Amino acid sequence: MPRYRPFLILGVAVIIALVTSAMMYQWLNQAKAQPGPVQAIKTEALSVATAELPWGTKLTREMIEVVPFPAGNLPEGYFQDRESLVGRVVLVNLKRNESILESKLAPVSITTGGVSAVTNPEKRAMRWLGWPALSNPAIASMSW
Repeated sequence: MPRYRPFLILGVAVIIALVTSAMMYQWLNQAKAQPGPVQAIKTEALSVATAELPWGTKLTREMIEVVPFPAGNLPEGYFQDRESLVGRVVLVNLKRNESILESKLAPVSITTGGVSAVTNPEKRAMRWLGWPALSNPAIASMSW
């Protein structure tokens, strides 16, 4: 008997493991068959970009898409419709499906895109002509 004792213990362990596995399989199948109550999520409209938009871009209807978004997770400064965004200028790069927020847009008074949209009104954007231009007496004599 001492020679067969390890095999007997191993056999009993395998039988217990098979019975336990069969019971767990049945229990999991019953739990999967009985779905819980489904709760409807309240959503609101959110305007997003339809493509990647670089900074300084003036928005058009084709660049804006309205998608449903969970009402409790809406970001601050969001827009619900396209019409309030048409003609606005983007101040930062926007990725596809990124929400369009008030903080990412230039003020309503700015209607042109490009560098003028992102430059402070008290500043002036100038083109640097480089050192060869300063060697020109007409340019070098100008008072900056």
